[in-house]
Amino acid sequence: MAGGVASRGAPGVANRLALCWRDTTLTDRLLDGFLVDRRGKRKGFPPPVAAELLALRDLHASRPLTEDPEDQWALRLQAFADRR
Repeated sequence: MAGGVASRGAPGVANRLALCWRDTTLTDRLLDGFLVDRRGKRKGFPPPVAAELLALRDLHASRPLTEDPEDQWALRLQAFADRR
């Protein structure tokens, strides 16, 4: 599915999801950040990308909770590096 996000003009989204997918807690935060506008200024994703992100969130919700202990902080910094 993430390939679809990339092909629909959101390669940064697909890259972050791929980077974080092993850590369910981080993936949950990332998907929430993509889908919920907390700043009130975002235009949102095109409908096909938003629909795919919602489907990924549903898929992700069915996964068991795991965290990748391997260098968690570096992974988190990479995932949210340009988020302000």
